[in-house]
Amino acid sequence: MKPLILVTNDDGYDSAGILEVAKAAQEYGEVVIAAPKQHQSGMGRAVTVRKPISVEETELEGIKSYIIDGTPASCVIIGLELLDRKPDLVVSGINRGENLAASMTMSGTLSAALEASTYGIPALAFSLRRPTYISKEEFQFGSVAKLTGKFIQGMLDGSIEGRLLNINIPYDADQSTPLQYGPPSRNKLHWPKVSQVEGKYFIDFEKDYRGLEKGSDVDIIVNDNKISVTSLDYMIAAR
Repeated sequence: MKPLILVTNDDGYDSAGILEVAKAAQEYGEVVIAAPKQHQSGMGRAVTVRKPISVEETELEGIKSYIIDGTPASCVIIGLELLDRKPDLVVSGINRGENLAASMTMSGTLSAALEASTYGIPALAFSLRRPTYISKEEFQFGSVAKLTGKFIQGMLDGSIEGRLLNINIPYDADQSTPLQYGPPSRNKLHWPKVSQVEGKYFIDFEKDYRGLEKGSDVDIIVNDNKISVTSLDYMIAAR
């Protein structure tokens, strides 16, 4: 029996990133997508409660998929209910933009993987760094999606150490790009910027890369342009 891989994200079911990583995962097992109906960035590990959660079963580029009207963590919870067996791996991403340092706790991408890990399921969270010279409209996932395969295969065959990995990939990465394990930076990478328009408040974020600790996840990808891999096994509640 092929390994079963559940794929989710926080950018929504129609994001190019989830489709690219799902297609890459098909080489290693049976793939099912369970993704948010709407964009859910910044939701962290929030769970949809006190409202019904609608689920639409469909196919996305030939892959069995569930479009779920809930947070990324809720998509994992509902997705596990819909599967006929426990998945061998959960893959979250590919996120449009990096999830690093203390700011990673806001990430729906990482939190979906964390939710899976509490069920004892190995999980990967993939994020692709967006450089300032690339607009959201120009952002492409295709070539980098192929790099996710070695992590998917390694988690399935046990050759990669760790059960919950946060992986951030440089935008220009290719097969020759080295990877490095490192801890999360303790710096506050994203600083809130609050604005007010007609009596309503809006929160945006500005990045600050100053004072990076050598060998931290941010240092690895920002200064060394390597693939940053952070093991978050210490956050797992179930084994």
